[in-house]
Amino acid sequence: MVVRRASSSGYLLSLIGTVIHALAYGLRRNRCVALPPEYGGGGPLGAPRLTSDLEGTIRCVACSLCVAACPSHCIDLEAGWSEDGDSDRVPIRFELDLGRCVLCGHCVEACPHEAIEMGWGRALPVAHTAEQLLIDKAGLLSGQDS
Repeated sequence: MVVRRASSSGYLLSLIGTVIHALAYGLRRNRCVALPPEYGGGGPLGAPRLTSDLEGTIRCVACSLCVAACPSHCIDLEAGWSEDGDSDRVPIRFELDLGRCVLCGHCVEACPHEAIEMGWGRALPVAHTAEQLLIDKAGLLSGQDS
């Protein structure tokens, strides 16, 4: 087996190009992330919220895919069974810590039932303590902090 040695000039040019590209990317102005209007955007990302169907029933089936997709581990979910005797799973406790949330939207993308959406145009709450940034299930359904 013959092993060829890579030319040092080709490697050096590739390395310089990579460094220039990385510097150019790092020196760009950061902009607020916004969705195009055809996807319901037009404004900056707001806090996630839970959705319900037309009957007022929460769409979440406590599958925990949003918990697994969250890179900042800000979603706390406890699953249980519905009280009306059906064999449906429901979230007993669903809490979101806005102090840890990075508003990436991975939870929205991971949810197969469209139970979570970003609150487009909704301002993030102002809090003086960390406990005020914990939003429970009722607060996430109403779109307000609890």
